[in-house]
Amino acid sequence: MSLVALACDWYGRNRETLTAVDALLGGSLLTWGVLRQPFRLPRRNRPHRSDHPPTTTEMFGRAVEQIGSAKLAVCLGGIHTLDRIAGESRPDQAAVTEILAALIRQRAPWPDPAAADPPASTQDAVTMPDSYRRQRSADVAAALDVIIRRRATDGIAPDARLNLTRTNLARASLKQAPLHGADLFAANLQQADLAGADLSQADLRRACLHRATLVGANLAGANLTGSNLTQANGRAADLTGATISWADLSGVNLYAANLSGATILEARLGGANLHRADLRGARLGDCDLDEAQLGSADLSGARLERVSLRGAKLGRSNLSQAFLYGADLAAADLQAANLRRADLSWADLSGANLTWADLSDAILYGAKLTGARLTGADLRRADIRAADLTGACIDGAVLQDAIVLTPANGDAKPGAAPRAAE
Repeated sequence: MSLVALACDWYGRNRETLTAVDALLGGSLLTWGVLRQPFRLPRRNRPHRSDHPPTTTEMFGRAVEQIGSAKLAVCLGGIHTLDRIAGESRPDQAAVTEILAALIRQRAPWPDPAAADPPASTQDAVTMPDSYRRQRSADVAAALDVIIRRRATDGIAPDARLNLTRTNLARASLKQAPLHGADLFAANLQQADLAGADLSQADLRRACLHRATLVGANLAGANLTGSNLTQANGRAADLTGATISWADLSGVNLYAANLSGATILEARLGGANLHRADLRGARLGDCDLDEAQLGSADLSGARLERVSLRGAKLGRSNLSQAFLYGADLAAADLQAANLRRADLSWADLSGANLTWADLSDAILYGAKLTGARLTGADLRRADIRAADLTGACIDGAVLQDAIVLTPANGDAKPGAAPRAAE
């Protein structure tokens, strides 16, 4: 019998058994397939996961969206993300700074339009309402911290300019902050701590620095036109070449500060402490320096035309070659001051104390010296033509080679005849 015939005979005898087995196997396979589906479906529906971390561009975009959120936690998360980006990508540092500065300008504006009865200008900040004295929000503080820290650790790009105009930074802690060239126009920095800060070339026009701490700060070349520096502490600050015109510096402390080459026009410095300050070559035209403390200050070569120094303390100060044309020095204390070659033409020195002052080669043409004390003063080669010496005391004064003519009123009564130089 052939193999085909044997196979057909075997199938005929076992047909029913094979049908039962086939049904069993088919059902088992179907059940396995159905049970497998729940495990496969989630895998198919699972979101696609990339094998690489998000790019800087993706992180930047998400961070920008987050800082715009009204939720504080979300905003802080965006700020910290931008901080991380700035630390890892130097090309993005300028962009990060600009975005965070914009956040500060938006959430800490000055004056605050949402506050009741906002002050008219930064000059009125000293009387600002309590709504302005609240502590800055956490997002503004965090953004400011990132900006300052990154500028300190990563340096400042040559084209980077921090824009914090019209922002409320009252009582901010900015000690030793790198703010070179920063734009702080009309910003409120009342009682801010700026000790040791670098504000060189900064724009501080119309800024409020009332009672701010500027000890040892670098303000060289800064523009402080129209600013409010009343009662600020700028001890040993560097204001070389700064512009401080039309500013209010009443009661400011500038002890041992460097103001050489500074331009200070029509500013108020009444009661200011400028003891031992360096004002060489400074220009202080039409300024109010009444009752100012200028003892031992260096004003050599300074231009002080028409300044008011009534009652000012200038003992032992250096005013050699200073230009004091038309200055008001009534009742000023100039004891032992150096006024060699100074121009005091038409200056008012009535009642001034010039005891032991050095006025050699000085120009006192038309000066008013009524009631002045010139005891022991050195007036050698001084030009005192047309000067009014009515009631002046010149006991022991040295007038060798001085150009002296009869006073304008002709009735000067010196305490004693001047002595010749030894």
